[in-house]
Amino acid sequence: MAEANSCVLSIAGFDPCGGAGILADIKTFEANKVCGVGVLSALTFQNDTTFEKVTWIETDEILKQVAILKKRFAFSVIKIGLIKNLEALETIISDCRQSVPGCLIIWDPIVRASTGFQFHNYFERGQLFPVLENCFLITPNIEEVKFLAGINNPVKASQELANYCNVLLKGGHNIEEPGVDYLFMQNKIEKIF
Repeated sequence: MAEANSCVLSIAGFDPCGGAGILADIKTFEANKVCGVGVLSALTFQNDTTFEKVTWIETDEILKQVAILKKRFAFSVIKIGLIKNLEALETIISDCRQSVPGCLIIWDPIVRASTGFQFHNYFERGQLFPVLENCFLITPNIEEVKFLAGINNPVKASQELANYCNVLLKGGHNIEEPGVDYLFMQNKIEKIF
């Protein structure tokens, strides 16, 4: 069994193809020799080209899944992916920060599936920014960072969000620099290849 301090918790949706969500997270953790465990936040009905629907797991059920895992594992990092809304995210982050003090919380703000299905149409920024202050890092792609900040320029949007937490702007959708990521911290930007 892995050492307690090497465990990472993924709270994410279930993509039955394994290309995203909880299955992809666990595979990534294992590839990096990290013990990974998962909590389901949503069940998606999809394949690699078609998305039919999503069924959300209620917040109290997510917290119950986390609670039973915390009895056995200590988490140094908690990664949150697909989530129903900001209220659920805020509750989950608050619970994790209280019950797992010192853990780093990373949020991957999934707005739309690669097949085009839109999970979220709007986040109230007055509610979003306090949530971000409780995250160590967020990992949006270009479209997601513009959506979150309400700013059409991805660099300016990332800089705005970096006032609240670190921002890893993923370069997978970057036409000018495909695959190049940028890490935005307060008053600092690093290019990551």
